[in-house]
Amino acid sequence: MKYSILGVLALMGAFLMTPTQVRAQESVYLECTDGNYCFTLRPGPTHDLIAWSIDPQGTDAVFPANCTNKYSCSFYCNRRPGTIKATVSFYLNNQLTGSATATGPCT
Repeated sequence: MKYSILGVLALMGAFLMTPTQVRAQESVYLECTDGNYCFTLRPGPTHDLIAWSIDPQGTDAVFPANCTNKYSCSFYCNRRPGTIKATVSFYLNNQLTGSATATGPCT
């Protein structure tokens, strides 16, 4: 019994002493409810990249500008309006630090 307790303590110590590069993801706010526009807010740590991914979901969504590193992204639909799905991701040193997904109307 004495050896198993010492083994558990040694294992716990090894985990505590091991450096980690895993960063906890922080909360990200994303809203796309007003139509043809999504915006994001990110409290907390700094970032060096804001990446947007848009799934048009059968619409003909058009994005007149590159949304990379912007806190908002505008779009419109010419002939096939509907709902799009947007995902925004924040990165620091090529590591994802937070992301959010929302749906919104495209008209």
